[in-house]
Amino acid sequence: MTKITTQKITLIGLDITNIESNSEVLQNLARFTDCIFSPIPQHPALQRVKDNVRLELIDLNQNNAAQTAEAIFDLANSSELVYVTIGGIFVEDAVARELLKLSRKRSLDIEVIPDISIMDYAGMVLDSSDNLLCNATDLYSVCKRSVPSFPSGGATAISLLYHSSNIAKLKTILLSQYPADHPIIVIGYDADWNFLDVRTCLDKIDAIELPHFPVACYFNALDENSSFESFQEIVARLRAPDGCPWDREQTHSSLRQHLLSETYEVLAALDAQSVPALREELGDLLLQIVLHAQIAFETDEFRMGDVIREINRKLIRRHPHVFGEIDAHDANAVLVNWEKIKEAERKENGKIAQNGLLDGVSRALPALAQAQEYQERAARVGFDWTEIQGVIDKFNEEIREVQSATSPEEREKELGDLLFASVNLIRWYEVDAESALRNSNMRFYNRFNHVLKRVKEKGLSIKDLSLQEMDVFWDEAKRMGM
Repeated sequence: MTKITTQKITLIGLDITNIESNSEVLQNLARFTDCIFSPIPQHPALQRVKDNVRLELIDLNQNNAAQTAEAIFDLANSSELVYVTIGGIFVEDAVARELLKLSRKRSLDIEVIPDISIMDYAGMVLDSSDNLLCNATDLYSVCKRSVPSFPSGGATAISLLYHSSNIAKLKTILLSQYPADHPIIVIGYDADWNFLDVRTCLDKIDAIELPHFPVACYFNALDENSSFESFQEIVARLRAPDGCPWDREQTHSSLRQHLLSETYEVLAALDAQSVPALREELGDLLLQIVLHAQIAFETDEFRMGDVIREINRKLIRRHPHVFGEIDAHDANAVLVNWEKIKEAERKENGKIAQNGLLDGVSRALPALAQAQEYQERAARVGFDWTEIQGVIDKFNEEIREVQSATSPEEREKELGDLLFASVNLIRWYEVDAESALRNSNMRFYNRFNHVLKRVKEKGLSIKDLSLQEMDVFWDEAKRMGM
């Protein structure tokens, strides 16, 4: 059979209430006698005309919107392609938006017959409709994300979900930002296709049984200070002419010390394994980043969106085993591939001549961290021992060279080599050298403080005790797990 070239696209939206009695809708549908594509062929309005037309189910759970639109074109076998969906069409359905794009790309005639959008009912079911953010995240993006694509500082509508499995996926996504008991309203249809809403909480939305799909979900905003956008606004306000004098005076250079200080505060929270402290210190560190971005915006250097865009692109580009077709079976393969990608980037940016493999390591890093980073980068290109015994032998060799040093200058050099060899041994045991030393520092701090405390309890002075006497208290601290 010869395929008929599609010359026109007709998009029809169905109201969500009293559809069966809407004569105008039925008249629009009745004029088609070939095929109607729809994600909701079971809908009463379509069931009324099913004897006169072939209903083709479009499964929105299988493809993304662009792929689905292309597939519909491939299936179409008449001069007019008819696609029927819910309500406002373009607000509700990403496939309809893609069909519109295709009509423009292929210079096709298009007719759009919208009806009342499900979003129009938001004010009726939301407790805070005055603050409604009609951010409709369609099925195709929702099911591929692990965090919401919208800020939590506004009331939000998720429209529409065509499968029960996607409600469970949506629940997982929302739980990354919203508490389990956050109120949520699920909009759907009863057995007679009458409009209804179910009030529940986020943790229970996948337990709801609704006779028909699609459904939509509405939920109110979190606290107004919970979104990243509100954080940016606060920082901008601090930097405003009538804001904080101290914040207004800051520059990239003046903030340098604070960025370093807050980074170490985060490390201290990690060392203490304190979740509340980590939450607080990460916020303080984020403040430094947003302050730098705000200053850059004010001086027309770049914007926060540029920062986020660049790191997003970099992460995607350097993880082809996640976002592309490259296979990386273990962490080592990931690192090897990572270095190949970075080498290609350096070559593309014209930096290969002046910048070598190690030039990307910050000179401002603490010495232990810098040594480990140098060693890891060299190892990625094969400059490494083949087994750990070689590392141990090198470590012992450096000890002997320290012992045989004949001058302070030579001894300093050999001690530095010994430290470097120590870091290499630590790296081979897959331990972070900086963290290992910080932990040792903290153990020494706690144990020595215990010694001082016990000496004071005895009414003595630590200067009066021999090393052996102090070791008694030191060993006591060790037995206590310090």
